[in-house]
Amino acid sequence: MSKKKKQENIEKPYRKKLIKKRKPNRSIWGDIFLYLFLAFVALVMAFPIIYAVSSALKPLDELFKFPPTILAKNPTMDNFSDLFVTMGKSWVSFSRYLFNTVFITFVGTFGHLIVASMGAFVLAKYDFPGGKGFFKLVTVAMMFTGYVTQIPNYLILNRLGWIDTYWSIIIPAFAAPIGLFLMKQFMEGLPTSLIEAAKIDGANEWKVFISIVMPNVKPAWMTLIIFSVQSLWNNPAATYIYSEEKKTLVYAMRQIQSGGIARTGQGAAVLVVLMIVPIVIFVFSESQILETMASSGLKIKNDTRWRMKKIIQRVGVLTLGALILTGSSMTAFAQDRSYTYNYDYWEDVQDSPDTYSVSGTFTYMDFGLDTNFKNPEGLCVHNDLVYVCDSGNNRIVELKRTSKDKLELSRIIDSFQGEASLNTFSNPTDLAVSEAGEFYICDKGNGRILKLDQNLNYMMEFTKPDDSSLDSSLTFQPSKLVIDTAGRVYCTASGINKGLIKYEADGTFSGFVGATKASYNWTDYIWKRFATQEQRAKMVAFVPTEYDNVYMDYEGFIYACTSSADEDSLRSGDADAVRKLNLMGNDILVRNGNLPIYGDRYWGYGGGHDGPSQFTDVTTFNNDIYVCLDKNRGRLFGYDDQGRIVYIFGSNGNMEGYFNRAAALEHMDYDLLVLDSLDCSITLFVPTEFGSLIYQAIDEFDQGNYVKSGETWQKVMDIDGNYDLAYIGIGRSLLRQEKYHEAMKYFELKYDDENYSKAYKQYRKEWVEEHIVIIVIVILALFLIPLAIGKIRRLKYEIDTADIFKV
Repeated sequence: MSKKKKQENIEKPYRKKLIKKRKPNRSIWGDIFLYLFLAFVALVMAFPIIYAVSSALKPLDELFKFPPTILAKNPTMDNFSDLFVTMGKSWVSFSRYLFNTVFITFVGTFGHLIVASMGAFVLAKYDFPGGKGFFKLVTVAMMFTGYVTQIPNYLILNRLGWIDTYWSIIIPAFAAPIGLFLMKQFMEGLPTSLIEAAKIDGANEWKVFISIVMPNVKPAWMTLIIFSVQSLWNNPAATYIYSEEKKTLVYAMRQIQSGGIARTGQGAAVLVVLMIVPIVIFVFSESQILETMASSGLKIKNDTRWRMKKIIQRVGVLTLGALILTGSSMTAFAQDRSYTYNYDYWEDVQDSPDTYSVSGTFTYMDFGLDTNFKNPEGLCVHNDLVYVCDSGNNRIVELKRTSKDKLELSRIIDSFQGEASLNTFSNPTDLAVSEAGEFYICDKGNGRILKLDQNLNYMMEFTKPDDSSLDSSLTFQPSKLVIDTAGRVYCTASGINKGLIKYEADGTFSGFVGATKASYNWTDYIWKRFATQEQRAKMVAFVPTEYDNVYMDYEGFIYACTSSADEDSLRSGDADAVRKLNLMGNDILVRNGNLPIYGDRYWGYGGGHDGPSQFTDVTTFNNDIYVCLDKNRGRLFGYDDQGRIVYIFGSNGNMEGYFNRAAALEHMDYDLLVLDSLDCSITLFVPTEFGSLIYQAIDEFDQGNYVKSGETWQKVMDIDGNYDLAYIGIGRSLLRQEKYHEAMKYFELKYDDENYSKAYKQYRKEWVEEHIVIIVIVILALFLIPLAIGKIRRLKYEIDTADIFKV
């Protein structure tokens, strides 16, 4: 038999096999259709990536063009370059956020790979007691989300001193159970004989692991890298890191998004940066994943069906990757709630750049005290001194602020000199210091208000008011107080709801001031009208509520807040959470904002924080911005002199800057101090650049520098393009500069009807003055032209009817 015939005998069965391979119901057109269908599915899945990249390359006018375009017509890199400029103005530079993310991702992924691989090798190839049980425990751990393990992780990391460090994110990533599970499953498939042969050749355990095991499970650890990078790269790091300079790109993305629609392009640019690294890694390792899928049971054959399987695998893997990458990048922001927020005109919550940052949190150990604070209730600031009413320890702790972020112990006041009935304190709850350095102390347990000189010598005391309307059996328990420049004392007391108790400088009781409105709801009121006398006696009476706290501003007006008003009264306006009282006790607080002044607009239920905000303290700056402390949810609400919200920040929790039971609030310049009575700590907040610009703009306006104020508000708008007060502030500055038409545009953008009306009135007056000549001419013309026409018509009629023209 010739060589050619032998070759034909070999090839014919092979060809025959190929012909029989194809099924009658599967044509080449079916394969083409399947390929096109899968390509379409992949395109749909990849569309978010395409659109994000396109949006990042669009100029601002194309971003808001309607109908929107998918691809950028005039691509530009301005959005990427603006990231460094915009974020450099108010926060840490964008490059710092990028470095933090790269460092955490690289170190965390590398450590996760090493730890998971070494642990999996031992579990897969060595038998030891407890090995199977340990792996089952790892498998069970995969069933729990990060929210379940967040609190135990926080406690462990806090004990190790790793909170607010990179390691708080990196170390937990080392122990992620998915890595150990994935690597063990692949290593179990390695032939044991291969490892034994390497040992016979003289390789030690480490050499076997590095040279034999790891190269043979390359598809597995490449897959592990993808999942680890995807998780760490998109980690907001909000739970364990609170220092601005250590936060990640996801946090930067949130800060940019809080700038409103003006930052849409920059937000898309950050999204592209967030996606690009995981996508690049995925593209380069996609073949390894495909190899993993093929090695799991798909035999490689050089025919059409195998090629289609390979295509299906590739499209499936790419689609899965697109879902993982885009899904993780875009949902990361929805889960991360902003620490600082605001409400817009439509009463929707708007994330906002941080107006305050934590400068320090201080406990008794920071002051060198032997005993911890016990139920501290009062806080007072006088010049550079801070006084803490350590109520449970019957003492007052005097602290001195020595630097921006440091408070030091000055002295402990637990007794005084003089001819008093008792020269010690019992449950002191509040104090005030006069300009002369005299102390006024609410000695609640002893039922008095003490007045001491600056050397702690007894001067006098204020006791229970001599008023017949008070129950004689009522124990006098003063809780909060303020003093005016004349030495008059205004205080609150437990069980007295007639308003503030007023004492003259000589200690004489002179009456009650500023009683609150009676709190009731209509259903109880109607029921009482029809109830019998016995039933009415058993029902709760409609009585005014007590004040929780008071503060006197630089002009002598008293800000008083209450937390006992019910929901219906607050919503209906029958009760006020905060009031501004003049000397007559009348409420003169301006309420021109679009929202009522009672804290959060929406009240969630659950977690022990039901119902409305509860203002337990209030303080005010010299620019008439006042800040209210919500003890219910641990938040601070800043309002301007018109009652508009300036900022909202804070929450309950164990992180720095959060509270367990916010009890008292004070300020030093524009810095805020919050006393936590449960955590027994003092938190010092300082304004961020964003917050400082807001205060600067308001101060410049109050000083009459309207041009500078408008320029500063523009800087605020550059940081947060959705900040309502910036638009209103620019409009007010233009209004004072008599640029009424321009001011109207800014007021109209934020639906400020009151200021718009003022600007419109002046603009109308200005327009009339400028066009008065034209207006007079038009009016005269409208009046004279008809007269002239009538005159002409009458003259023409007389001419036409004259006898001279008759024949």
